[in-house]
Amino acid sequence: MTAADPTPYAWQPCGSQKCSGDLSMRIEPWMDTLQITLPLWNADVTAQDVEVRAALNYGGGEPAPVASLRSASVQSIAAGQSQDWSTHLTDVCALRQTDRDVDAVLDIELWNAARRVDRLPLRAVLAPRPRIDRIVPAQPHAGDRVTIEGAGFSGMDPAHAVDLDGSVVSVEQWSEQSIEVTLPDTSSGTATLHVSPFGSACVASATITIVPSTPSLQVPPDSSGCWYPSGASESRVAPVERGYQGSGEATASTIQLGTWSADPKWSHLTTKGELRLALDRPLDSTLCHRQTIGGTVTFANTGVQFIAAGYSPSGSLRADVSSVGVQHLFELHSSELPPPGQSTQRVVNWPVPEGAPDATMAIVARVYAGREATYTWRYRWVPVPQ
Repeated sequence: MTAADPTPYAWQPCGSQKCSGDLSMRIEPWMDTLQITLPLWNADVTAQDVEVRAALNYGGGEPAPVASLRSASVQSIAAGQSQDWSTHLTDVCALRQTDRDVDAVLDIELWNAARRVDRLPLRAVLAPRPRIDRIVPAQPHAGDRVTIEGAGFSGMDPAHAVDLDGSVVSVEQWSEQSIEVTLPDTSSGTATLHVSPFGSACVASATITIVPSTPSLQVPPDSSGCWYPSGASESRVAPVERGYQGSGEATASTIQLGTWSADPKWSHLTTKGELRLALDRPLDSTLCHRQTIGGTVTFANTGVQFIAAGYSPSGSLRADVSSVGVQHLFELHSSELPPPGQSTQRVVNWPVPEGAPDATMAIVARVYAGREATYTWRYRWVPVPQ
């Protein structure tokens, strides 16, 4: 150092490459605060007051979410001494986009006596902020394990956090693009799910509708318990075999099944049966003792002619209760079959039976015309606490 060059600065003078912007860094999706620490050295013979300015300037095009993030501080450095300068740039997430990288410039300047004496620019690439693309299932029940799909979550870390309207949610698995959590048993209705990698303020949010784990029931006051849906409903439709085939579709309150002879050589003796149900209580809902299942069952015989009594169309709706036995809600015998091309209707008004501990029930719709097609709903018995 000479009297002719008493310039105080924090780092070596800029070379052509060092200050050309070739230095770069990538700021990951969950980083919302940048901590910058640099050593300052006063090479002068007297103490100097220096101002350090740091700015993260948005460079990703228009419109900019925010213009820049800035910090400035003045420090006094004794002659011939050095000390660390440190600052924080917060709310980095405000500069990010959700679907693409954003270019920015981290610009650090050193000022003394109203004159800039050094500058260090770094190219900063801001990764997209964390985002939630979808939640599976879309309308889960309370207590369900759900998958949050998206991007920018990072890998598994104990510092990660997920909350539902501010209440912490249990995390089961975590990866860069997928998170599995278990919803609280008491959650219900519409809520906001927040994902915060490493506890960052750069969070991803999504609205979720949660179905109560135990549906609101109108349990008869003298009911001893209820049948709860247990497992998925099952469809078994007759395969194409020996000239017969079938069809079937169902919702919670309606079902349609049919079987028929499709062999051209038997076209003059085609036998066909169709069973249609319209029920006033959905069969995928909870059924309590002393309630009733009501509705209309229509059985249509669209066949031209019966081949034989054993192949005549027939239909039934029954409940198979493990603790009680088979209960027939609707059954059409051969002597009651409607003529070809006609149909018959029955009104169903069936009181739901009482169960027993560990009892199961299957409600089965069936149609037969040479081959069988069925649709089944399954339940388990849960006593009402006394």
